[in-house]
Amino acid sequence: MRRNYFFLIFLLFLISCNFSSNENKEWKKHVEAMINSWKGKTIILPDTLMVVDKDNSLQKRCLREFQSKFKIVTFIDASCSACLNNFSYWEAFIDESKLKRCDCDFLVFVNIDKLEWMDIRSLKFTYPFIIDSTCQFVEKNCIYDKRFQTFLVNEKNEVIVIGDPTVNKELGILYKDILFNSTNYQL
Repeated sequence: MRRNYFFLIFLLFLISCNFSSNENKEWKKHVEAMINSWKGKTIILPDTLMVVDKDNSLQKRCLREFQSKFKIVTFIDASCSACLNNFSYWEAFIDESKLKRCDCDFLVFVNIDKLEWMDIRSLKFTYPFIIDSTCQFVEKNCIYDKRFQTFLVNEKNEVIVIGDPTVNKELGILYKDILFNSTNYQL
């Protein structure tokens, strides 16, 4: 009886490991398919942006103002408390990029109401961000999975890399490698 009990536990363990392995394989396939479907695709950005500038003023700006060689475009869901922690990551990333004189614009879309944007400043995020209270960026690009709401794009808004470097260190390294060594990178 005791032997059967241990055998049953061992069998359940093997099944769970196999299921976990199959689940990982399926996830990897999903990620590869998502990356491949976006490679070279152009993201849709609004022509006019409501930007909260460094001095906390709200300004309407045109997309044409952002003409750098690269753009990092990310969407932060302000209703998700864990997502708000991403502001500190982006603050440090932008600081490092500026120190290395990267030719990159950062477009940080946040789904907040115009009246709530002062709360973002309490998170010590000092850079401009874009108010997207109706989540138009997410809807126009059909990117509902939070892990795929960050893009590195070229000057034509064609996707080079998709994925959130705040949750995946390897992606952060890839983003930095492309930005900081862009003379060696072929688009």
